[in-house]
Amino acid sequence: TYRDRAAELRQKAAELGRPDFLLMNNEWGLNGDKNKYDDSWDRYTKSLMAVEVQLEMIISGLDMSAFWDLIKGDDHKMLDKSNDNRMNPMHFGFELMNDAPGSMMVDMTTDVARVHGFTSKDDTSFYIHLINKTDTAQRISVSLSGQAVDTLQVPVGVSMVDTGDHWGTNQNLAVTYQSGPDT
Repeated sequence: TYRDRAAELRQKAAELGRPDFLLMNNEWGLNGDKNKYDDSWDRYTKSLMAVEVQLEMIISGLDMSAFWDLIKGDDHKMLDKSNDNRMNPMHFGFELMNDAPGSMMVDMTTDVARVHGFTSKDDTSFYIHLINKTDTAQRISVSLSGQAVDTLQVPVGVSMVDTGDHWGTNQNLAVTYQSGPDT
């Protein structure tokens, strides 16, 4: 809904003579009420939810957002006070999206319905950000409509993954590509 609401707010601002009005969500986070989650919601699952919300805010075109829940709790905040202020896994996903602000958004499609995200680019690189909402690893194809891809550059893939202790990590993954009429 961020996508729809941001577009509505931008249209309203333009109608009111403020087309340059900035849209921000400067205080968002996950609810700390343990009754809101069942036992399957471990720290990694909660972090994955936070990463998806941030992904959606970027897709919506918000000019800024700030995850505000830093240290008041445990597995749903950025820092877990009960574990010596260790960073929860969401930081891996947030860091992977650091290149998006200020980049140009690129139209993208995937061939797996429950794997979605966005693509951005700057002067030298394309950044494809995906979230896999299936229960298994997926081999996917991504199409970047109308974009010329420099086949001399070596693609790099990094994925936020769960670990046995649910603190998560980033791991490299294999990426290959070929140029086609729409890639």
